Amino acid sequence: MRNSDENLRPPKKRSFKLLLDEDSSRKTTYNGLQDEGYDVITVSTAGLAGSNDEVVLQFAISEERALLTNNHRDFFRLHKSNPEHYGILATFIGTGHSSSLPSSGVVKAVNNLDAAVSSGAEVVGQYISLCTYSYDVSFEATSDSEES
Repeated sequence: MRNSDENLRPPKKRSFKLLLDEDSSRKTTYNGLQDEGYDVITVSTAGLAGSNDEVVLQFAISEERALLTNNHRDFFRLHKSNPEHYGILATFIGTGHSSSLPSSGVVKAVNNLDAAVSSGAEVVGQYISLCTYSYDVSFEATSDSEES
């Protein structure tokens, strides 16, 4: 058990479920999102490791899950051709989109997005850069030891 107070507080009601793409499935991200009360699975645990992006997005749609990915170019293209999904959350930072938020930053940004959704923002059918929701996030370099 990662949180000793886990049994003392009711589970948090979250606005959306998540599927973590292979490039966004660090253990620290997965555990952090679970600790925050999200219903989260990875492409690997769904049996889709190595699948193409179209298959991953179709699975997310069938499971009514927002897709968290660092593969912004391919999934933006898929969003443009089929905006009928439960949200695509891109984790890139910077103007060149060459790096991604650290795990703690992803969790904070998803929490900020969830709060915005609770106040009326939409995720369904949207392509969202989590940078927009990364206020109060520290952008330290991530290490390879964070990978799953």
